[in-house]
Amino acid sequence: MKRGRPPTQDILTPREWEVLELLRAGLTNDQIAERLGISYDGAKFHVSEIITKLGVRTRYEAAAWRPSPGRRWQWMGLAVGLKKTALEAGMKTLGALPLAAAAGALGLLVIGLLFMQARQQSSASTAVGKIAYVQDGDIWVKHLPNGPVKQITHDGLNSAPKWSPSGDWLSYRSYHKDGDAGGLRSWVIRQDGSDERFVDHTFVAWSPNEDLLAFMAWDSVASRDEIGELVVERPDGSGRYRVLPPVDHSAIFTTGLSYTRTPWLSWSPDGRWLAFTETVTVVPRDTDGYCDCSSYVTLNRVPADGRSSAEVFYRGDLDVELATWDGWSADGRFYLLATRPSTSGGANYPWGPLIAAPVDGSTPRPSEAMLHWNDVSAIARSLDGRSLAIVEGESRASWQDKRITLYAPGTGRLSPLTEPDVTAISPAWSPSGSQITYTAAPNAPGIDTHAGAAGVLAERRVWVMDSDGTNHRQLTDDPRYRDENPRWSADGKQILFARIDLEAETPDLSLWLLQVESGELEQVVGGLEVIDGGEGFLWLEDRQFDYWRKP
Repeated sequence: MKRGRPPTQDILTPREWEVLELLRAGLTNDQIAERLGISYDGAKFHVSEIITKLGVRTRYEAAAWRPSPGRRWQWMGLAVGLKKTALEAGMKTLGALPLAAAAGALGLLVIGLLFMQARQQSSASTAVGKIAYVQDGDIWVKHLPNGPVKQITHDGLNSAPKWSPSGDWLSYRSYHKDGDAGGLRSWVIRQDGSDERFVDHTFVAWSPNEDLLAFMAWDSVASRDEIGELVVERPDGSGRYRVLPPVDHSAIFTTGLSYTRTPWLSWSPDGRWLAFTETVTVVPRDTDGYCDCSSYVTLNRVPADGRSSAEVFYRGDLDVELATWDGWSADGRFYLLATRPSTSGGANYPWGPLIAAPVDGSTPRPSEAMLHWNDVSAIARSLDGRSLAIVEGESRASWQDKRITLYAPGTGRLSPLTEPDVTAISPAWSPSGSQITYTAAPNAPGIDTHAGAAGVLAERRVWVMDSDGTNHRQLTDDPRYRDENPRWSADGKQILFARIDLEAETPDLSLWLLQVESGELEQVVGGLEVIDGGEGFLWLEDRQFDYWRKP
């Protein structure tokens, strides 16, 4: 006896139609799961299937989709399924059909093959992805490898483009835009340059799996003197809801504690939580005006749907700073942090050993790892949520004593993947989780300045290794360039990376695609800006470009 769901010729299954109706009602994946009594992953899978089957790009386009009257989806499905062998077999049988029937059958076969070819070309392009980058202060977009280039901002005041999960929207930062002298402003814009919108005078953070923005809104746009409520909204400004109310400053009169939020936010890997920090200042009751008061920092999480209050899961000691980076563990059970005395004397003072703070509030677990925190990625999560790679090394100098290391937050176990005679940074997991790409150069201990390290940094190249630390392979070797920041394409066959031209009169940045198996290289963008800090300090960070590839 056959089991399972009965076959259907409809474009969606009955369950997917249910999910689509809930999408139209504006429900999140969490809410869909609760409404239908299924798991969160199940809801996420159904939404992904709906987007694919309807041929749309986002959940919002899916919600707006309506079937055309009389549309025969079953015939389209038949056409899509045809292969070359089917065409050959069909041609053999056409002679046995009446002329009119043969012509009709041939037409269907041709339509099917043309449709299939278009889908294959689209899939190939999507596998490579697209980039948003900054050139002369404006945001540009290019579909890789050889798609058209489009300038989407035009005032020369912009930086830090970030793709939304769907690839339809970009956020970016602007200073003094439209004559505003108040500093940072965050904006969003569609990839085609339409629907540009000011968001707020603060940083914004994209959800990892939905086109949703989270940010700490300002209480007063005029003075911008206080961080207010935590809100989430769609990039077009719709669907806005409050996750946290503004800070209650009246608490100082009853508890002697003054709370201040920072604009920094971090989504959990599954998109269900938001992490943020608060500085708690201990104010003596006899204080009249300003005081040199002690304070401590708390790390907190709150459900991103706003249905529950925030939870403190780590409290720092008095007068100790807390590093804030995107520190979620791959499975979302821990948050990685580091501390240093607030009187340490500035940004160059090293952070202490890595601490894994369980997000359930249980006892933090210190490790012996010193996390490199600089202008490169220091934490890399595998896409399957199982593994975590860090750049381990005590000093802030990226040219000395840095090793890529597997870190297990639950046990504190450290497993170095690279050798001590090379300095390796910028790890990135392949989509399958079987490989890690990174950049490496000879280790240069004892060099204290960027000028002194310039020769060693010039030897930085792109490498790849198996995820267990074996089979190291150097992929680039051009002495004219210094290579940085490699990232995998969605199909795991190509790597996008940045190159600094060492022979140019002024530092010049370009982006290249590398075929992993063949080693073939192709420049896709040139003439980008490198931040020149003087004395040989060339700085590459995420303000220059962002790479989108379909998950």
